[in-house]
Amino acid sequence: MKAQPFEQTRREDWERLEGLTRALEARRRLGRDTLSELLRLYRRAAFDLAEAQTHFPDSPMRQRLELLVARAYGAIYREPDEKLGASGFFLERLPRTFRANAGYFVFALVVFSIACLAGVAIVSLEEGWAGLCLPPSAIEGVQRGELWTDLFGLMPSTVISTVVFYNNAVVCFSAFALGLTFGLGTLYVLMVNGLMLGSAMTLCWRHGMLGQLGGFVAAHGLLEISAILLAAAGGLMLADALIRPGPYRRRDALRLRAREALTLAVGALPFLAAAGLIEGAVSPGTLSAPAKYTLGITSGLLMYLYLITAGRVATAAPSTWRPGRSAQPPARAHRQAPAGNTPGSA
Repeated sequence: MKAQPFEQTRREDWERLEGLTRALEARRRLGRDTLSELLRLYRRAAFDLAEAQTHFPDSPMRQRLELLVARAYGAIYREPDEKLGASGFFLERLPRTFRANAGYFVFALVVFSIACLAGVAIVSLEEGWAGLCLPPSAIEGVQRGELWTDLFGLMPSTVISTVVFYNNAVVCFSAFALGLTFGLGTLYVLMVNGLMLGSAMTLCWRHGMLGQLGGFVAAHGLLEISAILLAAAGGLMLADALIRPGPYRRRDALRLRAREALTLAVGALPFLAAAGLIEGAVSPGTLSAPAKYTLGITSGLLMYLYLITAGRVATAAPSTWRPGRSAQPPARAHRQAPAGNTPGSA
């Protein structure tokens, strides 16, 4: 048996299965006869995949068929729909997606932390290196004993919050979208921001102003940095799909990960908004430093408590697919019995 004749005889059924799978993914209503046809075509395609894996393991047809069977399997065996609207997104999808992909967040944190330590090291050795990350006006102000954040006390808090949120949203969007550069852009954003923080802290320390900077950053810093890392984790997920597409074409691997990655990026926005409000209303104010530290630590802990514990009722994580992992389990499940039990028994 050759691959081309095999594909020609089965192509019509595969195309029909793809169309029905797309309809099922779009939550369209399918009649009983159509559902029966879908199940029959799925079982047959799973058997065809087993045949292709045995007789045509190096054929592009085998990879396309793996993707089709994986899509159909996911549509048929998917968990019950999540709650619709913002409540379902924030109470279920976001925290579950975060936990299922926590490794990307940890990797982003490690990169950011290393860059921050690098900024501390280079400015500790030579103050002039601060010019690589900080504007000259900020450096000159610290050298005169003035912190650049002193200007915040001269503007309305609403203006400060809006400007801060916009700037941080640009950073988050960049960290996420630049994952499409195979992660190089996301890593650049993380490293630049880490270097800036480390350089600013060390410059202020050299001039005896670290306490002032800490008192300003304490109330909002943990929320703000965590939101940036959350968006960067989404960018790293896109990059991983491009770097390790597994048996899929990169376009297909990217499509399979995009929903989860975007969930993290969008989920970062409310935390950015909260950080902006705090930075505009509390950070420049006269609240005592211990109170600001308490507020910052408490808000950060509540954020992580929410991400770690919310949405743990009944259903599993939103996706079990990872780059580099093939879609063979559905085929193996039906390899010996293409016309056996229906998927409802799985």
